[in-house]
Amino acid sequence: MNLNFKFQPIQERPQKFNLSSWQKKILKTTLIVGSVCIIFLALLITGLLIQGQTKFDISKINLEITGPETTESSAQITYKIKYSNNSAITITNLKLVLDYPENFTAFVQKNIFEKDFLNPSEKHEIEIQGRLLGNENSKHQIKATLYYKPENFKSQFKKQADFTTLINSSSILLLWQGPNKVSEKQKIDLELSYLNKQESIFGDFQIQIILPKDFELEKSNPKPDKQESEKLIYFIGALEKDDLEKLQIQGIINQESKFRAELGVIKNNELDIYAQKEHNTSLVQIQANISQTINSQENYIANPGETLNYVLTYENPDDLLIPSANVICALTGQAFDLNSVQVKNGNFNLSTQEIAWDNIQIAPQKKASVKFSVKLKDQMPIQDFNDKNFSATTLATLETENFNTSNELEVKINSQVDLQAKAYYNEQSVDIQNSGPIPPRVGQATTYTIHWQITNGANALENVVVKAGLPANTRYTNKNHLSSGRIFYNQLSNELIWTIDNLSAHTGKLAPLEEAVFQIELIPAKERVGKFSLVLDSSFLSTQDAFTKNTLNDSQGYLDTISVSKYDSSVDADDGIIVE
Repeated sequence: MNLNFKFQPIQERPQKFNLSSWQKKILKTTLIVGSVCIIFLALLITGLLIQGQTKFDISKINLEITGPETTESSAQITYKIKYSNNSAITITNLKLVLDYPENFTAFVQKNIFEKDFLNPSEKHEIEIQGRLLGNENSKHQIKATLYYKPENFKSQFKKQADFTTLINSSSILLLWQGPNKVSEKQKIDLELSYLNKQESIFGDFQIQIILPKDFELEKSNPKPDKQESEKLIYFIGALEKDDLEKLQIQGIINQESKFRAELGVIKNNELDIYAQKEHNTSLVQIQANISQTINSQENYIANPGETLNYVLTYENPDDLLIPSANVICALTGQAFDLNSVQVKNGNFNLSTQEIAWDNIQIAPQKKASVKFSVKLKDQMPIQDFNDKNFSATTLATLETENFNTSNELEVKINSQVDLQAKAYYNEQSVDIQNSGPIPPRVGQATTYTIHWQITNGANALENVVVKAGLPANTRYTNKNHLSSGRIFYNQLSNELIWTIDNLSAHTGKLAPLEEAVFQIELIPAKERVGKFSLVLDSSFLSTQDAFTKNTLNDSQGYLDTISVSKYDSSVDADDGIIVE
């Protein structure tokens, strides 16, 4: 069964919208308001664009001045005036007006600079060179004013800047020469020098010297062009470069005084000072000093019998001449050998024990010297225990008409300490018995006693130490007899050491000597047959002088078997030769 179906496409018909009257009114109103808003927004944007193109920012115009912050008076300096346009608008009719410091002289006499325009981001610079004059530590200011109009503006604008330079020194030098110290009613000569170190400066310069009160002016060279009470005025005109000029005045000082010099030009009936300098003088009593040295030293410790070379130095530290002075040196104390005095250009009076140099002239701020020499006695004059701690004293005096000044110098004298070393076979002074063959035999023991003896002079001694080494084939038997102190054997150094803490003055002279007696055993070696053999190495003493604080030393040579005969009369020299 055949079924035939035909499908017909369905055709849609457009729908038709019908607006009510109130809907039509709302649509119309919306279209009108939207159009108005669009038009207003367009006008607003256009206005902003126009306004942005014509707005001018005054802070974008810059003006500055650069130059030296410090300078020397009359030195050449350079100012740089820079201005720039950092705005978006061209500026026109530019006029830069400079107000220079009062004492500034520009090389080009111009202070107004004009320019037609300055485009955005453009800048311009003007350089001004000249010389600035002024007193030391004075400040000077340059000012700049820039007048201009922004393009399409009718109003005029301005920008200002300034810059200050300090004059820290002057190229115009003033120098006083003359004494700073004078005695009352003394005539003095003063000289004022002035010099310009920079290029020549033209103008009506003058120097004014203000004199101290009660100064008695006697003359001036050159003569002042004008004199007013206590003021001298000199018209000097231009200041040429490196031209040194001088003024001299002379007069009498009656009190402490101050002289002041001022150099400048007259402005408004007053001196505009470019440089000034003061000179002070004071009234003083003439002062001088004198000092002494011995053998080129100020603090000297001497030994008995030594020659002392004295130098007396006198000095005048003031600016005043000492026309006549005497130098006198008195020698005191019993230690000098007065017959040994040697004087150069002076005289020695034995009865007064004084050396004199007469009529010496001492120039201002100068020093000079005189010399002499004297020997100390070989032995200090000791009569009793009170004669100790000797010194030699000199008193040097500088005498003038108005004053005297002195210097005393004491020379402490060291004590005389003496060490003796002796050897004995037959000991008589102490209870130590020696034994063994004489002459000594190889391989057999022979003993000797050694005597260390100390004598001392006029000063006490401290920390006395005596030591000696033991030769080969000898040994210390530990037998001893001491007047004081203690003795011991140092195995490390192979030395015998005797120590005394304190030793009084005059030991061995007015008081008994100090002595250490000890025994040494010798066993001669075969190689010493026919020769002597050492018994004790060299002896050494060291101590400190309690008065002078110097370290004192003495020594004694070695002792051998032959040298025993020098001290022990029972033994001959041949008895010191070693036998088998």
